[in-house]
Amino acid sequence: KMIISLALWVLPWAICGATTVFVSRDGSDFPLCGSETAPCGTLYQASVLVNAFDPNSTDVAVITVIDGQNETEISRHLSAADTNGFDPCLPVPFSIEVEVSIVFEPLLVTSMLTWYPLAVCPSTNTMYGNEYLFEGGKTLSVSNLILSDYTITDDSYYPIMKGSYEYFNTSVACYDCVFERIVSSVTDLEKVLIYGRVSVELRNNRWTDVTCSTSLVWVNAGFTGLT
Repeated sequence: KMIISLALWVLPWAICGATTVFVSRDGSDFPLCGSETAPCGTLYQASVLVNAFDPNSTDVAVITVIDGQNETEISRHLSAADTNGFDPCLPVPFSIEVEVSIVFEPLLVTSMLTWYPLAVCPSTNTMYGNEYLFEGGKTLSVSNLILSDYTITDDSYYPIMKGSYEYFNTSVACYDCVFERIVSSVTDLEKVLIYGRVSVELRNNRWTDVTCSTSLVWVNAGFTGLT
């Protein structure tokens, strides 16, 4: 009886109804987190929930970062090594075939360290399956992102965004984002800062002192391109 009751409670949230998952520095990672009153603590857990949505009943999956991530939850994941080979500070690559949108609340997420606490987040990019800060999905957009004083090398930290190569109509977008004092010295020419399979849309963003050893933006040849 208890198992049946639990199943009836889980399905409407994780699969049938919810399209928005909330993340907060006061949140906790557990299988039913993600509501506004019981947010998840990490982008990792939120993205795992999004990938579990049913694409037949979800048009847009949204992750809203209210005021940052929970450093205690990140540290717990690092100690437990329970993130299936992915960086506990970042969303896993999105595999769901719907539009995915990540929104940082602009009044509360006012610096990069608010959402990406480098004091606890690992600097190496060689231990995990992530290739970019945000990647995958049929389409992927990020709003109000702040990235500053950020250095990317072959073995530390990650480029910004990458659309999944598997989906023919993949596009990526960044709206009202701030990029300042960013240096990328990677030697792999394919590791551009922002990669779109079909199109890249950059709207109302601010770029200041951004230096790249590769291209800043790359759109696969033959498609709609950069807007």
